Amino acid sequence: MRSGTVEQWVGTETMQLTASDSCFVPANTVHASFVAADGPPALLFVAMSPSHGADGYEAVDVASEEPWRSLRS
Repeated sequence: MRSGTVEQWVGTETMQLTASDSCFVPANTVHASFVAADGPPALLFVAMSPSHGADGYEAVDVASEEPWRSLRS
C-alpha cells in the first residue's frame, strides 16, 4: 500500500492494509481489495510474478458467486 486503507481478502481471511503494509497472495487464490465508499482513495503497488502464459494474467470476477458474494455480509 502506498496510501489510503483497503479491506484485503486472501481466500477467506481478511485484513486491513494501510500505507507501507503488504500481503502475499499465493497462486490460484481468490482475493479482493475493497476501499470504503466514504474513505479516501487508495493507491496500491502490485507486483505479479511469474507471468501466466503468453498473454500475462487473467482476471476472473467471482464477486457474484458463493462464498465470495456473502463474504462481507
